[in-house]
Amino acid sequence: MERHTHMLKLVGALSGIAILGAGCAGADSARAADKPVETAISVRLAQVEHGAQKRKLRVAGTLHMKAETDLAFKVGGVVTKVTVDAGSRVRKGQVLALVDPTEAQAAVSQTNQAVEKAERDLERARHLNATGALGTVDVQNAETGVAVAHAAAEASAFNLRHTAIVAPDNGVIDRRLCEVGEIAAPGRPMFHLSGVSRGAIVRAALADREALGLRIGDVAQVRLDAEPDKVLAARVSQFATMASPGTGTIDIELSIDDHIGASLPSGLTAKVEIERIEHPASSVPVSALVDGEGDSAAVYIVDGTRAKRVPVRVSYFSEDRVALASGLEHQAAVIDSGASRLSDGALLRVEP
Repeated sequence: MERHTHMLKLVGALSGIAILGAGCAGADSARAADKPVETAISVRLAQVEHGAQKRKLRVAGTLHMKAETDLAFKVGGVVTKVTVDAGSRVRKGQVLALVDPTEAQAAVSQTNQAVEKAERDLERARHLNATGALGTVDVQNAETGVAVAHAAAEASAFNLRHTAIVAPDNGVIDRRLCEVGEIAAPGRPMFHLSGVSRGAIVRAALADREALGLRIGDVAQVRLDAEPDKVLAARVSQFATMASPGTGTIDIELSIDDHIGASLPSGLTAKVEIERIEHPASSVPVSALVDGEGDSAAVYIVDGTRAKRVPVRVSYFSEDRVALASGLEHQAAVIDSGASRLSDGALLRVEP
């Protein structure tokens, strides 16, 4: 009887252990079923380019003639004639305006008379010197008087010739600032002339870092807002020798190669593209860039079957690529398509 009772207890204990084991196995299966299965994210790779890169700088500027001149009278006087108006096309040597020459003619007459008197005084001094009545110093003083009188006569004749304003170049009168009957002061501008002999230029302002990377002769393209379909060939021709105090930018000039530029009005707004060679550490497609803030950003590369986030420093953007100052010096490829859906360590499936 005791033996039977002992067997029953043993069987019960084994049954309990079996039930407990079955319960634990069921719990583990349930937990395995609840855990989500990691899904690989499909991505495509893009090549990392190293070495020299072509970059297009884009900047706004204004069109001007290289030979722009303010024209004024050499001597003052009453304006008696004006032959052109704003917008008039003029030829080199054409008379544009006149002042009354009365005062200048009187000055010429006065200085000519002074020359005649000085020459008479010199002749008398030489005669008296030959007789011993006058010293050599007096003769020399008389010779100096003649030279001074001739110089004054030349000056007055020069002023008489400049009682007219004459066009120094072929071009267009942009502004007219005088009328018949008004008194013109010497040196006050009467006209502004845009001459065509030195061609057309575009003036623009660049950030110091961009300007210092340019060289005289760098090729550029110019598009005018007034004629956006027309492309004018140009070249960098001049740099300012100092930065603008207010903005810190560097002014540059670009010479228009096309003669058509010389026939266009000054002051037109232009869009300039300057092509130059840069040497960034590397460059990648813009679509590969994530988490950008200022010049800091990141890209993802493939590390085995996982994504690895790599911080990078942006240098500049050019077309559909971004040049990097650092971060990918020894990498051959980055994740391009699908980069925006990744996190560090994500499982990848690289598509061809």
